[in-house]
Amino acid sequence: MSGADQAESELPRIQRLFYVAIWSGVGVEEAIADCDRQWRAYAQKNNAKVDAAPKTKRGPYEGASSIHYRWVSPEHFMSSSVHLRTMVKILLVPELSSPSP
Repeated sequence: MSGADQAESELPRIQRLFYVAIWSGVGVEEAIADCDRQWRAYAQKNNAKVDAAPKTKRGPYEGASSIHYRWVSPEHFMSSSVHLRTMVKILLVPELSSPSP
């Protein structure tokens, strides 16, 4: 699995933790804040590896990290939190989850 794939596979894992927390009785905003903290810690750890990696010496990527594709946006989870809030509303409000007549 490539570094980019590893970074992309972390998001569904944290989203699953969000749903588990919701079904365990944790509030939506509290669960989002906890998952955001976990995502930012993951991003910080990953980005430290990118910063510490050797830099490319020649070519179009000169000066860039040799593992630049592993860089993770610390804001990426928060962009998916809109979807998570919407899904919780749909799942918890019976009128929204039942089919129309």
